[in-house]
Amino acid sequence: MQTLGEMLVEARKAAGVSAFDVSQATRIMPAAIAALEADDYAALPAPGYVRGYILSYCKYVGATPDEFLATYEKRTGYKRSESTGRTPIDTHADKYRGPEHEISPRVVVAIVLVIVVIGAVVWWGSGLLKKRDTIPPLPQTTEGSTQATASAQVQTNTATFDFTIKPKEGKASRVKIVVDGVEAFDAVLTGDQKESYKDISRAELTIKKPKNVTVTQNGTNIPVPTDGKLTLSATAD
Repeated sequence: MQTLGEMLVEARKAAGVSAFDVSQATRIMPAAIAALEADDYAALPAPGYVRGYILSYCKYVGATPDEFLATYEKRTGYKRSESTGRTPIDTHADKYRGPEHEISPRVVVAIVLVIVVIGAVVWWGSGLLKKRDTIPPLPQTTEGSTQATASAQVQTNTATFDFTIKPKEGKASRVKIVVDGVEAFDAVLTGDQKESYKDISRAELTIKKPKNVTVTQNGTNIPVPTDGKLTLSATAD
């Protein structure tokens, strides 16, 4: 009998998509996709979240989720309860109320007085707070703070990057691409074919014939090592 992970991988390959495609389309973290396909339940969150992951995964690859959910429940012992556990309400309770349930006028007056006193205290306290409110001085902008802000903006702008790999004219090469820990491509690039990725943090490339391809990161050509192994990242390793 297949495990849940084996079933998911089979359905994904039948749909002709990669694990990276599933992650991008469903907004599920790549690590969670990898854990699902590896049946690594210890690395996954609470069962309720995992059930949602399975539903989203199946919807994207065009698979009926019932068998996948049943396999997960059988493997983990988790089963969502269909019972609400609510206590039925007696709609006739008012008919049986006796005099002991009636509120006396004195109690009503006391409650009203308490509410009035509380309202007066709140109004008086808010008036004092308004008198104490002052406008804080604006922070002075110094050259150091300006540089720190600019530095923070640069770091934010370089948190992710884009890259493209394509074969040179008349050339071809087999290429394997792992994006943010998830395999995104493993095939031969030839002709006008190219692979482009946006807003990623890290990419690991294994190129069979390094001299036959061109790699650009954020529009800049990147030299490909002779061994064909190239790692791209938003920050220096």
